[in-house]
Amino acid sequence: MPRLTIGSRLTLWYGGVLAVGMLAFAGVVYSSFARNLQSEIDRALAEELFEIAAVVREAPDRASLISSLESDFGQHEFYEIQVSGTDTTVVFHTPALAKRSLPIPDAPQVEQSTIDAEVPGVGPFRVASRLSAGPSGEYVIQAADSLKLFQRELSELLAVMLSAGPIVLGIALTGGYWISRRALAPVDRLTTAAIGVSAARLDRRVDVANSDDELGRLAQAFNGMIERLERSFDEMRRFTADAAHELRTPLSVLRNEAEVTLRAERRPDQYRHVLENQLEEIARLTRLADELLFLCREDAGLQEVPLQPVSVGAVLEQLIGQLQSAAQAREVTLELETALDCTISSNPDRLRRLFFNLIDNALKYTPAKGNVRIRCVRDANQVSVLVTDTGIGIPAEHLPHICERFYRVDQARDRSIEGTGLGLSICLAIVEAHRGTLRVENAPGGGTLVVVSLPLAAAPTKANVAGISAESPAPAVKTNISGSNPAPGDGVWVTTQCYTSAERPVVIPSR
Repeated sequence: MPRLTIGSRLTLWYGGVLAVGMLAFAGVVYSSFARNLQSEIDRALAEELFEIAAVVREAPDRASLISSLESDFGQHEFYEIQVSGTDTTVVFHTPALAKRSLPIPDAPQVEQSTIDAEVPGVGPFRVASRLSAGPSGEYVIQAADSLKLFQRELSELLAVMLSAGPIVLGIALTGGYWISRRALAPVDRLTTAAIGVSAARLDRRVDVANSDDELGRLAQAFNGMIERLERSFDEMRRFTADAAHELRTPLSVLRNEAEVTLRAERRPDQYRHVLENQLEEIARLTRLADELLFLCREDAGLQEVPLQPVSVGAVLEQLIGQLQSAAQAREVTLELETALDCTISSNPDRLRRLFFNLIDNALKYTPAKGNVRIRCVRDANQVSVLVTDTGIGIPAEHLPHICERFYRVDQARDRSIEGTGLGLSICLAIVEAHRGTLRVENAPGGGTLVVVSLPLAAAPTKANVAGISAESPAPAVKTNISGSNPAPGDGVWVTTQCYTSAERPVVIPSR
């Protein structure tokens, strides 16, 4: 059995609540009406008893009493009257009570008592009784009012409620269903828009009539979701197109070289040269495939790597040692300043990949005689690594897109500079996996500044680095690696400054 729509369920719930409310209201009205009618009858009976008591008290003897009662109440238009002795002997009653009598209380009191009683052959009555002094003792005086009119009025009220209630309920249900359809109309528009959305139709949006109500906010959230999906699909399409282009270029080179080489016989050294060129392209393809695989696994959440406490300063010092030759080749000066107690929870390989990409990028785009400076600082909550170069810089309009996949600034498109356009994208993925931030901006005076902020490890480990305990007060290491051409036989000079807040810097030259 198909389930009811939300509009139908809202209408039924509304009808059920309304029906319960109407029943409660009808019960209150019915009981209040009955109670008010009964109170009015009791008040009228009390007045009638007062008049009878006055006649009974003023009579000098029983005969005069009966005569007065016959004269005053013998033909009463509304009430039936009965006067009895305390021995239940009836002294007087109205004609309607011939051969019948009203029920006499077992212990009549001076105060009025009222009961409902059925008089055989006459019908239901409301009977009021009390004691009154009279000639030769006390008498039980009683006045009764027929309940037929009372019951008829209650029956008419009940009939009106039973006949009008379903009509009112039906009108309310019809109006409730119409209101629910009007209220849920934005949901229908959302449904229609959602049905029309596809990979080729992500430009659909829902009109927002009132952005302040719940359905308006739902429509805004839906439009925002579609906008994010459209942006993601555009990025995916651009990513796929760029990946295909990047893969096609080295494949075309491999194919062209192979075709040209096979057109004629070649010398062994020529074959060797072709194979070397092809190996370079294959290495570029392999690197591109590895980076694409890394990003795809990261997007899919499949990169589960074990974390451990890692010293950022130690990782940076190791990378500086590995990049010495690259700095020499480009005649670029590398400077490193780091605090040795910058420990985070990370994977060493990922951390090396992150900072290798950043420093390698800085070296690539820094001209000869330039400078690349790496600083590692920490505060109470995070470690920040600042990579500053004196390179060509980045135009301001390209900065918001610099970490997008395969994005390259036009002036930096140089085939002599190796790269896949995925380096910063990988860096951003690694930083976000650490719940950190990555910021790229132009450095004052020219060049580029990249700031990576990573949260500190919950509990830094005790480790000795270069003979200095991690428990000692924030030691720092400053390393200068000159990439300028040294004198013949001199090699590369490395100057290291090791200092703490309580010591003067000590310069230790080494070769």
